[in-house]
Amino acid sequence: MKVSTRESGIPRSDEPYTPEWALQQVKALGLDAIEFSTLPPPRRGTGRGVWAEALDKDDRARLRQTAADMGLAIASLSSDWVWGYSDYHPTLDTWERGGDILKKDMELTADLGAKACLIHFARGQATWEQAKRYCAETAEVAARHGVVAAFEGSLWHLSGLGGIPELLKMVEEIDSPGFGVYAHPRGPGRNNADEILMVGKHLSCLHHSFIDPETDYQAMFAALKQVGYDYAWVFESNAEELPRSKQKLDELLAKYW
Repeated sequence: MKVSTRESGIPRSDEPYTPEWALQQVKALGLDAIEFSTLPPPRRGTGRGVWAEALDKDDRARLRQTAADMGLAIASLSSDWVWGYSDYHPTLDTWERGGDILKKDMELTADLGAKACLIHFARGQATWEQAKRYCAETAEVAARHGVVAAFEGSLWHLSGLGGIPELLKMVEEIDSPGFGVYAHPRGPGRNNADEILMVGKHLSCLHHSFIDPETDYQAMFAALKQVGYDYAWVFESNAEELPRSKQKLDELLAKYW
């Protein structure tokens, strides 16, 4: 299993941000992979990320090759621009541009060699048919490029359409190899394992905040094996916490994986 991090796990620096610089930091942290956010320049909040409309074919090929030369993978992307977009488009009634950007994120995901792109509607409220339209259209492009548009399970409820059971119903209705679930289970005991088993074969990528002594990791790893998931463990953690959690994860992988 690849051990990856979102860019939030990279310590802040006065050095100018480039995706290549981010890869160097991930290498120094002893990780296998990175998850890039897709954010337009100037990038909201962290100043980090990549943007499909700012990277041409040659730029994408160079970034992918740089990662490969460093022995790293670009495991996943995350459509984080949606948080800002939903502030101005609080319902999916006016999401035409948003739908187009999601499709471009799928193309960028494939060009960078990643397997999944986390999608969501942030705080955008949707009807079932609206959500189905944009998920299905994105899934069609993702499938055509051999990647997965993976809807984050922990964010589906923000659309007003229910929780993970309803997201899984949507996945079944769309029935596309280009659409799955990006799980971010969190909870004590077996809660994480139970959510993974619920998502089952639709698990496309996995977030985890930090290694928590309250979580039953033996059960969690057993659940991952049961559903056949062995792609990437993507930390969504701050830079202060990441080294400790990475060390603990290495110990858990050695014991249970």
